[in-house]
Amino acid sequence: MKLLCITLFLAAIHQHDCKATISSMKSAEYACYKQTGIKKEDVPELGNFEITTDDTLGYRKMLQCIFTQMGILDGQGIIDSKGFDNFVKVIIDTVATSPELKKLVPESLEQCRTIEGETGGEIGLKLKNCIRTAGADLRQKVASLSTLHQ
Repeated sequence: MKLLCITLFLAAIHQHDCKATISSMKSAEYACYKQTGIKKEDVPELGNFEITTDDTLGYRKMLQCIFTQMGILDGQGIIDSKGFDNFVKVIIDTVATSPELKKLVPESLEQCRTIEGETGGEIGLKLKNCIRTAGADLRQKVASLSTLHQ
């Protein structure tokens, strides 16, 4: 599960012509620390989509910054439809190794497209949690498919 979540995060960074590596994820993270003035010790581990984290203002600001850099959120902190489509496409290109997965990935993430909130930080937090949930759901569906094909 953790690998899938990190892959999702790396795939999202990759859509903006960054090399999809841990170092590129860290570069985006550090850029947002600098941009927001938030200290690393004040926010939970950003790349770990497996855990639920405490909801703090600093964490929300970091998520808004990172999702904005990835093009998923626009300048006002609202989900950008084209950016979200690019995000989904990159995930499909990165992890979908079968026709079933190519269908399941967008179905799993579609629920995240319409997230709303009062602020970009709230939307970023809800989006992160939605991607985490979608990844868990996708993992269960893939496991079910694997069982059926055996």
